[in-house]
Amino acid sequence: MGRKTLLIDLDTQGHSAIGLGCMNKLDNVPGIHKIFVGDAFKLQDMIVTTDIDNLSLISADLNFAGDMAERKVMRLSNVLNTQNIEQDYERIIIDTPPTLDMLLMNAFASAHAVLVPFLPHYLSGVGVRQLAKLHYKMFAQYNTSLKYLALLPMMFDRRVKIHKRVMQEITDEFGAARILRGIRSNIQLVEAFESGMPIRSYAPQSRGAMDYRLLAEELEVMWFQNA
Repeated sequence: MGRKTLLIDLDTQGHSAIGLGCMNKLDNVPGIHKIFVGDAFKLQDMIVTTDIDNLSLISADLNFAGDMAERKVMRLSNVLNTQNIEQDYERIIIDTPPTLDMLLMNAFASAHAVLVPFLPHYLSGVGVRQLAKLHYKMFAQYNTSLKYLALLPMMFDRRVKIHKRVMQEITDEFGAARILRGIRSNIQLVEAFESGMPIRSYAPQSRGAMDYRLLAEELEVMWFQNA
């Protein structure tokens, strides 16, 4: 949508750099996790440009272990604020690990909004409820700017009975206003990631590209225009 955007990858699997095809740009560039082990690293030194217009990346440190982190919930937030990185970007997206750990809490403490992707399966409901509880805790104790929580069904197929049932249960519990239209199953999304390209470049006419374009529009309306 033409927004100057920074993607920060807190997940040590490093999938963001892989999916954007820029692993070859990361030699001798420190990853975001360095801020959790000392004060010597600057965010500006971590930023790499991608081949996508308006998109920059701070990658994960693939060698980082969770027990190496300083136990400070506000560490990422403080670094973002003191180093004035927000003034250079219209949007900052933080990709998080899938576990309830200190890194995830740092992301919640830094954000204005949380987007929770989930598969419409039974166990996903458990995970969504855990994240909703964390959202409330972080809002109450650490980050009163964390006002928005939205749920994004992934690989959703309205023809599958269990998908429809789980979606209805989550909608009943959290309200329809929090449920986004979702991303349908599309093999071209898998192919695009393997090719190191965003879907809008790999297959711009695919339904995967359409779903993500509509998602971007939904997020603008839900969060940013009403902020």
